[in-house]
Amino acid sequence: VFSTANSICFAVISDPHLEISNTLNPDTSRRISLSKTILENAINMINNDEDIEFTIISGDLLNTPRPWNLDASHQILEDLEKPYFVVLGNNDFSMANSGIGISKTTFTQTFAEAQPNFSDNIWSKEFDDFLIIGVDNINPISGGVIYTKKMMLKLDSILSENINKQKIFVVHYPLTELNYFADGKKTKKIFW
Repeated sequence: VFSTANSICFAVISDPHLEISNTLNPDTSRRISLSKTILENAINMINNDEDIEFTIISGDLLNTPRPWNLDASHQILEDLEKPYFVVLGNNDFSMANSGIGISKTTFTQTFAEAQPNFSDNIWSKEFDDFLIIGVDNINPISGGVIYTKKMMLKLDSILSENINKQKIFVVHYPLTELNYFADGKKTKKIFW
């Protein structure tokens, strides 16, 4: 739960990896088998905290991008008594070359109410004196990070129109990433 000086309080759920299938790899089976219970418990805690105004889910809601996991996650999140907002994670859809599972479009349509004003891989929602901006920065082919020119123009437009609002960015992959070189040294790469 995060709170700012301007009296906004919200919860963040990240990487719950909901899996309701019985076909699990042995090394992850215990953690994943508890994913439904953990997510339900988180929702109960959020519902019982009167200070929390909304919830952000920052990707990897699903462990595997299968319709039953999508349906189950949507049904569980419907128990939230406060608004919630979602961004896509790399496990929330099937890569273009995998041929199985759900698409980015299916995920986005399922959570349309949790991604207001969604277009060009970006959504935004005003909340009091804040602007929440969700960015789908997952490359549909590789699963890596992508920022297209169209996305950057849309983001620039949103930011320009809301200069005086405080912003909350929601992404699955961070806006910066560490790159490792052959000599073992690190450098920071900023995506814009």
